[in-house]
Amino acid sequence: MTRLTPTLLIVALVAGAVLTTLPAGAQTIVSWTGATDSWTNGANWSPFAAQPDAALDEVGVINNGGTAFVNTTPIQPAGVVLGQTGGDAGTLEIQSGGNLTVVPGVGGVGQGQGSVVVGQNGEGHLTVLRGGQLTANALTSSGAAATSIVLGETGGAGTATVDIVGAATLNRNTRLVGPNVDFTSAALGFGASHALTAEITGPTHSALESTGTATLGGALNVEFNGHTPSAGDSWDLVDAPSIGGSFTSITTQTALDPGLGLLVLTQPGGAQGTVAQLSVDVQLALSVNRRTGVMAIDNRAAGGSIDFDGYLITSLGGTLDPNGWNSFQAAGQPDWTESNPAVTHLGELNLNGSRNIGPVTSLDLGAAYNFVPTQLGEESEDLTFEYHVAGGPTVPGQVEFTGPRNNLVLLVDPATGEAVLENQSNFNLNIDGYLIISPSGSLDPQAWTSLASGNGDWTESNPAPGHLGELNLPGESLLAAGGGRAPIGAPFDLDAPNAEQDLTFEFHVADGGGGALPGDFTGDGNVRGDDFLAWQQGNAPGGATAANLQLWESNFGATGGSGGGVPGGTYTGVVEYVSLSGSSVAVSAVPEPAAGALACSLLLGVLGRRR
Repeated sequence: MTRLTPTLLIVALVAGAVLTTLPAGAQTIVSWTGATDSWTNGANWSPFAAQPDAALDEVGVINNGGTAFVNTTPIQPAGVVLGQTGGDAGTLEIQSGGNLTVVPGVGGVGQGQGSVVVGQNGEGHLTVLRGGQLTANALTSSGAAATSIVLGETGGAGTATVDIVGAATLNRNTRLVGPNVDFTSAALGFGASHALTAEITGPTHSALESTGTATLGGALNVEFNGHTPSAGDSWDLVDAPSIGGSFTSITTQTALDPGLGLLVLTQPGGAQGTVAQLSVDVQLALSVNRRTGVMAIDNRAAGGSIDFDGYLITSLGGTLDPNGWNSFQAAGQPDWTESNPAVTHLGELNLNGSRNIGPVTSLDLGAAYNFVPTQLGEESEDLTFEYHVAGGPTVPGQVEFTGPRNNLVLLVDPATGEAVLENQSNFNLNIDGYLIISPSGSLDPQAWTSLASGNGDWTESNPAPGHLGELNLPGESLLAAGGGRAPIGAPFDLDAPNAEQDLTFEFHVADGGGGALPGDFTGDGNVRGDDFLAWQQGNAPGGATAANLQLWESNFGATGGSGGGVPGGTYTGVVEYVSLSGSSVAVSAVPEPAAGALACSLLLGVLGRRR
């Protein structure tokens, strides 16, 4: 088919179809109609049956779910759009030996300005394999959440080369594989919804290079493939004259040695003068006990110490307690100065020196965390922690909450398969049903010891490798606040064909009979002076803690009848995989008589509501 050039402003009839060219200065959309085929096969392009050409202001659009691959040097298009409309998708793969150059068209408007758009409103995918090359005026990724750019995967020898004359603005998913990518741009920006995956394959990696400003944002995911990370390893991720912003999260599926963490710090280096460098290094942690409120700064690494001269703990929810804080200044450490302590932040500085924290060392900060739950399942783990290395940068630290959960917890021993229901909350729980689910089928009904084995009011409900559950139709069983337990055998099947730690757990609290009022340490349905006496004697769940005292003070005078603190209904419990070796698993669940006829059903693995 003969294409009409911009100089032929006529209407032509070709094979019975009417084709109208656009006036000079306007781009023409040429759409991919093939499945998976070569970019250079003109039969895959409509309406001209020829590759898009920048000389004719033509933009190639792949929007039909198809894939165009480039393994030669095709005609230069004025633009490329992958996934133009919502619900549609398009893929471009530049293979080894492929060299696609996108240049501005004669008119230079819209995508015809020489840009590559990966995911405009739909889902786009761009892959540049090793030995492939892409050159364009601009590169953007947006559109559907699954939109992706993958650079450096195996497909040939050499590197995947991407040369962006202008800005690269990335808002979805970008994967860089090993030291196999040569990426340059005039400006580089990661949006808040961007996810950068760095696949580390050795001691070096490929940095995204910008000759102008680079701005970090979104998430960083680190994958180690063929390389075992160890303390002191580092890799450059971004190289630019100046780098702003930061990654909101850094994750990896690879277990690091205790006390080590993944850090990204901006520092001098690289070809452009500044690098965002990923490193494996000693990382301090803030440990926080949920029940006692005790906090400490920990160095858990077996080797390596840190000199730091400042730290800051923040809580958006105001769960910090300056009165319980044992600061370095208060402890008599020289030259440390508290910095305006409040319920939202605790921090201090040392302007004249520093403090060293050696391997496997903990520095006590007192009972400075103060969150008192008022209902089952309520938790506030909103703390952040950062510290300043003496003579170095400010580093984000880890925050680890320990101690009891404010919930009913399914404890599972991954070594033996044993399991125990444990009420770690401040509330008594009268349960009349529970359900454990394993999508991988990692449950063993034969090794399960249901509550029905010791209490005839409980009835098993169709046990199977994918779910275990039971009901108590005429009554309920009490799991006392602060550690009431009920062992259920060894239902976690270590020998299942596809055994996974994928258990989920939910339970049903009897209507009108669940729990105790906050501060009701005697369990009589009222918060009065006898509860204060129980607190003084250490009989409150968790002991005579400041948190329990505040719980009593804030609820003094409340009444709610027996068990009024936890409304009846279905709740999502917590599953924790821990060693149960040596722990007491004596039954502490006892039957309680029902007030009347109550109905409860467990149908198709769903806990029913009780009337």
